[in-house]
Amino acid sequence: AKDVHIVEPAREMTASEMHYDFADQTGELTDVRGRAGLYYFHAEKLHIRGPQQVFGEEVWITTCDHENPHYRLRMKSFSADENQVLRGSHARLQFRKMPTPLYLPRWRADMQEENPWNIDFRSGRSAELGYYANLGMQFEVNRDITMGPRLYPTEKEGVGFGLDVNYDFMDNPASPFFRSKGEAHGLMTTESRGYGEWYHRYEYSEDLVVRGQLEMWRDRDVYRDFHRELYRHRTTPRDFVNVTYRQPSYIATSTARLNMHRWVYETEYLPEATFHLIERRIAPNLY
Repeated sequence: AKDVHIVEPAREMTASEMHYDFADQTGELTDVRGRAGLYYFHAEKLHIRGPQQVFGEEVWITTCDHENPHYRLRMKSFSADENQVLRGSHARLQFRKMPTPLYLPRWRADMQEENPWNIDFRSGRSAELGYYANLGMQFEVNRDITMGPRLYPTEKEGVGFGLDVNYDFMDNPASPFFRSKGEAHGLMTTESRGYGEWYHRYEYSEDLVVRGQLEMWRDRDVYRDFHRELYRHRTTPRDFVNVTYRQPSYIATSTARLNMHRWVYETEYLPEATFHLIERRIAPNLY
């Protein structure tokens, strides 16, 4: 068949040419474009290997519904299986018609997850940066770790290059990091500005929790300039380790604060401890 147009409730597809075997539900399509769920895609060749299995050559995929997408992920090859897991090779993020340096040799997404699309993009203009674009993408290292590069070109502050890492070993007893999770982010610009941050949580048991936070800023205004929407909650970098112990009748905590920035002044330098008695009844009408 030529000039094919297929419409289904959750899918739509056009192709310039299609060869299909209805007996075993396999085939090949040429110059394919369409939609599947929240994804929009195009492929030079699309091989149908079964009812729920496809393999594509020279593919791009996006969640943008514009005729000319604002962003898309280009891949040399692409596959989808019966579990709705998407995989690609030689993936590169493209902004409109301009390819970016964000490249992944392997890409994976699960359509059954709450947020399967692992690209975030934001652009605009601010007084500190001028015009800017913030592009980041994540890929799965294994079932516990995701990581990916970030590109942050700006008009006034040069180009920022970053890395984002997320890990969660809460449900992996075989890992030496079992019962811990956290995230790390870093950015450095061509103008020698940047920051790094690491947040970690370790649950020794249901009652004993250790939290650590480490933030390094090259200057006092870097976080405000690059992440203004978050700055109102982060007026200065905060570095600490906290231990919290919970019991039915009380909560005890201990916190050690660090100061690694000369322009940050804190009133408390020694470790502090707190002890909280849970409200209890001592006598009638007395707690």
